[in-house]
Amino acid sequence: MTDEILDRITGANQVKAWFGKWPAFHDAEISAFRLDPGAVVTFKLYAWNMTSEVDENGYFRNEKYADVEFILEGVSAVSINDLSEVGILFELEMEGEGTQLKLTLNSSYGVNGTILFSKGLVSLKPR
Repeated sequence: MTDEILDRITGANQVKAWFGKWPAFHDAEISAFRLDPGAVVTFKLYAWNMTSEVDENGYFRNEKYADVEFILEGVSAVSINDLSEVGILFELEMEGEGTQLKLTLNSSYGVNGTILFSKGLVSLKPR
């Protein structure tokens, strides 16, 4: 994710400050997903940082847990598959396409797809 793209997302600096970088959101849980009339998509992720440290069982240690909410406005296209009760991300990607941004939810399980939008807001609530 480039800084040029993140500069177009209100609140992205708060997310970067909490996690120390813009996260890939690997293994983040999609806890809510909503498409509203008026071209607005809102979704929430439960996310954390995975460190390079390993615990006594051989699992990577996690830190900095947070709920992250995305509000995407000016949505011009949505292509979403597998709207299940739970979605687990492999990664979240964003790229620019002219005046539009394209957000891609690549899932390990559940919700995946793309959203084209013109304005984005992200907020973070530490756990």
